[in-house]
Amino acid sequence: MNKFQVTPFGTMGDNSINSKKDSDKNSFKESLTGIENHWNDLNLDLDKKKKDLEELDRMDKIYSMDEFEFIKDKVIEKIQSINQELLNIQKIMWDVRTKILFYNSNEHIQFGS
Repeated sequence: MNKFQVTPFGTMGDNSINSKKDSDKNSFKESLTGIENHWNDLNLDLDKKKKDLEELDRMDKIYSMDEFEFIKDKVIEKIQSINQELLNIQKIMWDVRTKILFYNSNEHIQFGS
């Protein structure tokens, strides 16, 4: 029999979030920093892909080879994928911000609604 148990966030032993009397500023800052770093990495990657696309366009105009169209399509797909991921993160962060700032103490916060 498998003894591995999955428990809800904040419910494991004496170190649970519910048993702590003070918030953990380091964990909070670390989570925000991690999100911001991921956001920045995605934006850097997006900028590089856009520059790559400009360079491929320039080369395509000079050499007029079919191979450039295939590569450009792949780069455009990657740009769209990164853009979508950034939009998703932005939406999630906006939702979290809104729920935190406008939280009614008589109700529970329900994420994903």
